[in-house]
Order: sequence, then C-alpha cells, then structure tokens
Amino acid sequence: MKRFLTLTVCSLLMMAALSSCTSQRHPALRVLEFFRPIDIDVYFVEPYAINLFSIYALRHDLDYSGVESYIDWYFNNLNYPDKNGLTGSIYDYTIYRNGHQVANNTYDSVDAYAGTFLILLWEYYQRTGKRELLDANHFKILDIAYLILHLQESDGLARAIPEQSQKYLMDNCENYGGLGAFIKLCEALGWPDTDYYEQARLALKHGIETKLDVQQDQLYLWAVDDGAIHRSSWGTFYPDAFAQIFVILYGLIEPDSERARYIWNEFISRYDPEQGYQMDILQQVVVNMTREKMVGL
Repeated sequence: MKRFLTLTVCSLLMMAALSSCTSQRHPALRVLEFFRPIDIDVYFVEPYAINLFSIYALRHDLDYSGVESYIDWYFNNLNYPDKNGLTGSIYDYTIYRNGHQVANNTYDSVDAYAGTFLILLWEYYQRTGKRELLDANHFKILDIAYLILHLQESDGLARAIPEQSQKYLMDNCENYGGLGAFIKLCEALGWPDTDYYEQARLALKHGIETKLDVQQDQLYLWAVDDGAIHRSSWGTFYPDAFAQIFVILYGLIEPDSERARYIWNEFISRYDPEQGYQMDILQQVVVNMTREKMVGL
C-alpha cells in the first residue's frame, strides 16, 4: 500500500502561493514544492505521489511548465527493463536538493504508478492542448498502459507488484481511471487500437464489483490476497475508509448516485480535513479532488 508524506497543512492553495519554486529545481521537487517546503537536503520521492500532486496542480492552474518538466523526467527515467523484467515501470528515487538523484530500485506499486501517470497525461493534454511531448513518447505510453494489463489476472483485478499477490481497491480504481484516461488520450491524438485496453478496463470494473464489493453494507473490501478478504470499517481511516472514496474519484460510481452520496457523507462526517481531521498532504489532495467531484467542480 501507499506511503504518504507526513506533513499536514491548512490550505494547499495558500501553500502554493507562498512557494519559492524555481525553474532550476529538480522536476519532481518543483512539483512537490507547491505542497510542502523544500527545506531539507534529501527527499525520498515516490512518483505515485508526484503524479497526484501534478494532477492537482494542473486542475488548479499552479504550474503547467513545472508539470511538463516532471512528465518529461518521468519518461526519461522509465525502466527498460526493471528488476522484475518489466518495461515502462519507474522506481522510487532519492533526490537531493541540489538536483542529484539516485534510483532506489524499489516501487510501492507498479500498477498505481502507471494508472495515475496515465491520468496525469490526459489531464495535461486537456489543460494545455500540447501533444509534442506525448507524440515523442508514444511507445513509452503504450508500455506504461500495458503494465496494468500485465498485472491483471483472470478475476479482472491487477496485482500491485509482480512478486506479491495483493490486489488493492485503491490501486484498481486508479488502474480503471488510468486506462480510461489512456483510451481518451489515444482517441484525441488519433492513436489506433484501443479495443484491447477497453476490454481490460471493463474487466477491472467487473472485478471490483464482484470481488471487492461484497461486504453487503455499502462498504468495499480494501483488498483481497490469495483468496483472503480484507474487510473495511468506517472506524479505521487507513486503508479502510480512505479507500472507499477512490470509487468516486476514479469513476467507478457516479458522484450523483445514492451510493456515492452515502460513501462521501459517511467518510466526510468522520474524516474531514476542513473540520480539523489530521491527515497527510497527499491524502488531503485525494480528499479535495473527491470533494470537487462531488460538488461538480
């Protein structure tokens, strides 16, 4: 499961306004600086987190050129192949404030890194209309999308990483959203042959509905693991309750549906950062993006 930054702030946009971000900053740290101060010498950076920060930055008009630089960096640091023989994955990095970086040869999840990056690419194209960077990396984008299919199993769900059997609700919602974004991007840019990916996307949805939506109390399981199920409780923030809002954020259910309203109201009545519930900055971004979807922004 994801690790999250341990910084809490009152207002993400206020943080952005006060940022001293410069174009000379390492691309990943340039995005990160909108959400926390760059005030130490070395950072452990998960591309998954920077993907979500970048999506949020684009939606709030924070730094288009900085996000573009990060996307270019991501493409240039893909693995061909990685330690598991996968092509198009990306490792976590140790990044120094002076710009030096070291690949850690680790990733928290292959599938969710890929899914959120595909969502970022579609967001970038929608916001900027620029296709040059995307066309130049067409085949890398195909490799990234195929990672999800490679990890997908016969039940429709994808494993987080090849060497483990866990299939997480959060990741599979991100996979569903990522493949949907990839298909839209292909259609917008005139790239052919998306039928295979659409079939995989529908299989993901079916897997979530039949393997993770089985608690019979309007809560989804937060994971399955070699036949074992991991039940969720509203009384546990992470991963149980937090995972529930991913089905709204990534389009598994419509925000105006009764199910979505139930999930959102139950979650926010317990864990609203605007009412003082303490969560880290990346979790706040996820909650804020879900809130915006629920209110139609």
